[in-house]
Amino acid sequence: KKGGSGDVSDAVNQLCLNNLLSNMQKKCPGALQSSNAFRTRFCYIESVSVVLEQNMASLKALYENYAEVSQQMNDTLRDDDLMSIGEWMAFINHMGLVESRQLSTQQAKSIFLWSRIRSVGSNSDKEEIKLRHLTFEDFLEALVRMSTMLAFPTMIEIEDVGAANAGEFLLAMQQDNPKAYIDFLDTHRPKHNDPDGSDFDPEGTGLRALF
Repeated sequence: KKGGSGDVSDAVNQLCLNNLLSNMQKKCPGALQSSNAFRTRFCYIESVSVVLEQNMASLKALYENYAEVSQQMNDTLRDDDLMSIGEWMAFINHMGLVESRQLSTQQAKSIFLWSRIRSVGSNSDKEEIKLRHLTFEDFLEALVRMSTMLAFPTMIEIEDVGAANAGEFLLAMQQDNPKAYIDFLDTHRPKHNDPDGSDFDPEGTGLRALF
């Protein structure tokens, strides 16, 4: 209300803390996520590092190939050695993650934004290029983030149907029993609301996830 605050700085503080913050917590908690908190919980731990190292050759090949997808020669801020959001979305779509309902387009874009490790020192084109792309290390973080959102079968379920791996299990279910697949997504998707992952529980469905 006009005249309710002492000066403009008090009014701005009230707007941010009393109005915006409380509404963001309710309606768009992703805007308040802390990338460093997520990294501490999920990225910089031995078990995740071991899995990434075991698959490093394949991960580098994926990154390098998709970093070359964009051919917009008139884009002066493009970098053929780094992955843009368009190239990231091409990867997501080629993997069938949106089509299979494992991820929404909004979730995929949020993963891209949250995974960038950045500090801006100037307004130069070089700094802007960094802001617009994922480095290889950012790409690895994006995969870790993605893994906390996907529905996976347990090892027991994979063995019960004789599938070679989780991918084969999911593809077969989508094709052979679409209704069961939709139910599977609901029962096996990790249950957590905090984008930082503080309430992430891979066993929240009563099943041991592959994360």
